[in-house]
Amino acid sequence: MKAEKRKVADLKRAYATNTLVFNDKPYVLYASEASVDEPGYAYAVPMDNLDQKEIIWDNAGGCMSILQHPYHNNMFIAVQEFYLKQTPSKAKLVTGLRKDDGSWEIKDLLHLPFLHRFGILKDDDKVYLVACTIAQDKKDKEDWSRPGEVWVGELPEDNSEVKLSLLKTGLYRNHGFYSNKENGRDVIYIGSDSGIHRIFCDNGQLHLEKVLDGKIGEVALQDIDMDGKLEMMTIEPFHGNQICIYHLDENNVYQKVWTYENQIDFAHTLSGDTLLGKPCFVAGVRRMAAECFAVTYEYGQYAVTVLDTEGGPANLCVIHYENEDYISCANHTKNECALYKIGE
Repeated sequence: MKAEKRKVADLKRAYATNTLVFNDKPYVLYASEASVDEPGYAYAVPMDNLDQKEIIWDNAGGCMSILQHPYHNNMFIAVQEFYLKQTPSKAKLVTGLRKDDGSWEIKDLLHLPFLHRFGILKDDDKVYLVACTIAQDKKDKEDWSRPGEVWVGELPEDNSEVKLSLLKTGLYRNHGFYSNKENGRDVIYIGSDSGIHRIFCDNGQLHLEKVLDGKIGEVALQDIDMDGKLEMMTIEPFHGNQICIYHLDENNVYQKVWTYENQIDFAHTLSGDTLLGKPCFVAGVRRMAAECFAVTYEYGQYAVTVLDTEGGPANLCVIHYENEDYISCANHTKNECALYKIGE
């Protein structure tokens, strides 16, 4: 496996990226976490002409994540104005509407101090917004004395007021977040200094359960050895120096079976997906070698392929388009948006 890199754009403190569909056409989006006015970009797939980018906003930063709107196929939802150094926090969710002329309309959806990650849980005819704060409040960037929380509420189709209720508190450094589909059901995993918790709906009720102990910075899931059980990849601890894989044992308990051998610092992003038809994990590290690498299962052991160094992805996503595989990276260390075409 190898990666052919294409630099898409310069972007100071590039942080968020995702692939979304607007009016049945795929797009790749990028945004910055910078505390100054920074643009957000959208590119139609295939990205043959990088000059044809759309500006989703030109006056916002602090974007931690961008997701497809569950009701509207020409809209997204995104975090803006999340800053660890800013108290009181102005973190909020916004909606982005793509108009027919290619322009974008951004509107505030809700304000939640230190909102960091969010996701969607669908259950029959209900759509729940799950919003995670990294802390309740902060005196300064290094203050972690107030735990993060998980808030939930039904998302109205008309984008009217979202009424949130507290699902869980006591989650210090509540940073990890991963959405998954399991047995046809939406599941969200969150990672913090209190381990990994799983959120799901059952019989119309939201449930939260503990999955793994430990100080967890990020989490992703995929059955990369194809034994019918989901392996779990973690970054440990918060912004940590270890990347590990856990496997379910015969008692349905996760046991650590692999640790990345390279010396790393500030590991930050994980994804479970497929590349070239093989299930895999993809991981990104922001310091030291600042690598992006993939892990597959080959001949009874975990195999690592380093796809790039020095980029330092803050976030990444895998894109499947017309029998081709790509990885989109918000390369924070290099202040760039990048796209990698994956080949043999």
